[in-house]
Amino acid sequence: VDAENGGGGFPGGMKPPVPGSPEEKAMLEAAWADPEFRKAFYAQYGDKLEAMGYRTDGTFPQGGPSLPIGEDGKRGLTIVPEAGFVVKSRTIETNEKVFINFCKSPKVRSFSREPDPNDPTVERVRIPLSLGPARNDLDKGGDPCVVYDVVFNTEVMDQALHSKEFKEFL
Repeated sequence: VDAENGGGGFPGGMKPPVPGSPEEKAMLEAAWADPEFRKAFYAQYGDKLEAMGYRTDGTFPQGGPSLPIGEDGKRGLTIVPEAGFVVKSRTIETNEKVFINFCKSPKVRSFSREPDPNDPTVERVRIPLSLGPARNDLDKGGDPCVVYDVVFNTEVMDQALHSKEFKEFL
């Protein structure tokens, strides 16, 4: 960092490399070779990289997202969520009791805003989630029920816990 330029910029008045240029690639490779740089990089971006499916074992720059392969041969990411809140319901067809556990984890992407492809004047919000398979269980009284675990990003769940309207929307 060049102190002469108020802490920003490049040493000796150098200009930043052109994005995608051989100079930029060389600069990034040199930075990545520094273990302290990698440590700081993963400390700041590790959770976000894992949520996007990138490994955080030092192999990030090579290739794209690579989710681990599970015992069933499918790619996936194991998430151990934190509790949020529970919604109790019943099925319409059989009146069977259903519990939906709303959970949170930083490994699930947060919401994003983007223009609607059909109308650029309209903004739409995407709220990613991870939904586990239905599982049979027993309620407190020992009666059978079906349980679903749905996991949202921690930021999304925190907003839901502070806004009744947003919580009902989820």
